Formats: sequence, structure tokens, C-alpha cells
Amino acid sequence: MGKKLKRMVMRRKGLCDFVVGAARVQGPVIGRSLREYLAPVLGAEETLPDLELPMELLGRKLNGYGDALVEADQEYFQAVAKLDEAEASATSLSSRVKEKVLSLRSTCRGLLGDESVEALALDFNVTRDRDALGTLRLGEIVLDRIRNTDIELVPKYWVSSPLDREALAVELEVDVRQLQQAVQLTVDHRKLAETGKVRKDQAMETFDSQYRRIAGMLEAYFRIVGEIDLAERIRPTVRRLGKGAEEEEEAAAAEVSEVSGTEAAVASESNVSEVSEVSGTEAVVALESNVSEAPETATA
Repeated sequence: MGKKLKRMVMRRKGLCDFVVGAARVQGPVIGRSLREYLAPVLGAEETLPDLELPMELLGRKLNGYGDALVEADQEYFQAVAKLDEAEASATSLSSRVKEKVLSLRSTCRGLLGDESVEALALDFNVTRDRDALGTLRLGEIVLDRIRNTDIELVPKYWVSSPLDREALAVELEVDVRQLQQAVQLTVDHRKLAETGKVRKDQAMETFDSQYRRIAGMLEAYFRIVGEIDLAERIRPTVRRLGKGAEEEEEAAAAEVSEVSGTEAAVASESNVSEVSEVSGTEAVVALESNVSEAPETATA
């Protein structure tokens, strides 16, 4: 799911770059065509404002939403990467604590008998699959029993000194405390990842809304002056943005091919996937080539 979300973000940024490029490169042409289009109905003492500036500002506005989405996406995947690292560390420490507890059980059973195993809470199910938190709780219980149980740790089967209760506790405590810190770090990073996911979803929802609004306004400008081809290219893709994850990817590939004429393989920030996106530079170059072909006078 993470890889698909990454592709969805990069596709949106590609659409954003194209619309922004269209607004910037075609702005002067559209402004000139609009002035000629509206000139017949302009009053004698009336003057038209700068018609290129609104399109430039709309492009900047959309670009800001696109940048915010990419930033939220990057922060989310950085949080996920840190969570994965914390979970891996907790898993490793969990295995170490399990080994220590199993070793302690073997020692107690061999020297002290089964009664000590039960008293020290070492009679747990070996086959049970415990996560890091479960192993931590087991380690804490065993540690508490070692220090606080009334059973004497004296070997039964041959003459020997009692087991050093504190030495046993200290040896286990080192790994238990490290596991405790790793589990807490995992909990903290999971919260950050969840918060990042919410922020990213909000940024994507905001971008989709603003993309439809701004691209729709620019589309209307282009249609008024007769730039039907460009109007179709930046037409807000409401149906595609609203599709499910699988359908959205197929629609994205088709739309990118339609807009840019080529597909570029883009490595994501976290190297989790390769996506096809519209190159902002390619879009601008393509638009600049259209400027020279654009009609000086729009047809009503």
C-alpha cells in the first residue's frame, strides 16, 4: 500500500507541474487573446486589468499545494522508515531476552528442580509466538520473581553455593531495560507515522480539491480563447482522482502519456518504487513549442 500511495503522490505532482507550466508559458498568449476577445464590448473609458497575472498566480497557488503534498509524503515515509528501524531493533532485543530467559530456565531446572522453574515464572510456553511487548512483559515478570520470590536458589543435587540472585537479575535486567526502551521507541515512532499518514491524507485531499478548482478555471480561460487542445489537456480529472487505488494507477499512466507524450521513470525519495510522472521541464518545453503555433486572435 505504501508504494501505491507514493505513486499516487508523484502522479499528482506531475499533473501539478503541467498545469503550472501551462499557466506560465501560455499566460501571455491567453492574455492577449482575451483582450482581443473582450475588446468589442469594452467601454470607451474602461480598461482591462493585467489578464496574464491571474493565471500566473493560479499556477503559483496550485504549485504550493503540490509542494505541501510532496513534503507531507516525504515526512510520512521518513516516519515509516524510522518505525521499521525501531521495530527491527525491538525484535532483535526481544530474541536476546528470550534466549536469556530460556538459558535461565535450563539452569534452574538442572540445579534447583522444577519447583524453582514455576516459582520464577519460567514455566512459560516455549512455542508461543511473542511479540516484543509480550517478551518484555515476560522478562519483567521473571526479573521481579528473581529478586522478590522467597524460594532459595540452592542446588539440590550436589553440594554447591547458592546461585547469586542479584547477579542473575542484573544479567537479565540489562537486556530487559534495553528492550523496554526499544518498545517505547517503537510506540513513539508508530504514533508519528500515524500522525504523518493523517497529515498526508489531508494534504492529498486538499490538493485534489484545489487542483480541480484551479485547473478548471484555467481550462475555462483556454476554452474562451479557442485553445481547445490545451483546455482538454489540463481539464480537471475528477473521475480519475476519485477512482480506487488500482484503477487510479491505470488512469494515471494513461493521463501522463496524454499530457507529456513520454513517460519518465522517477526513483522515489525512499527508493520504495518507481513511478511515471510528468516532467515539469518537458511540459514547459512542449508548451513553449505551442506558443508559436497559438493563434494571435482567438475565435469567438
